[in-house]
Amino acid sequence: MVQSKATSESKKVKVNDLSIGMVLDLEGDAVADPASNNILLAEQFQIVDRIQQEKDNCICVYFDDFVCAFPSGYEVTAKR
Repeated sequence: MVQSKATSESKKVKVNDLSIGMVLDLEGDAVADPASNNILLAEQFQIVDRIQQEKDNCICVYFDDFVCAFPSGYEVTAKR
């Protein structure tokens, strides 16, 4: 399930520290949305469904309708 965007506080979280159910704002993210043109990410927050360590330096994060491979230690924006 995705959440529509609304005003709320945010904080930076390392992908290594993500947990299922966390809400992320990936709009304009350098890895998930490098060209800042993903309409899905512009309109909705993404809720973490699954996290999988692919390699020592790669963590795959699964969302309802989106998957992204992040480098280990990379910081994303989480909503509170």
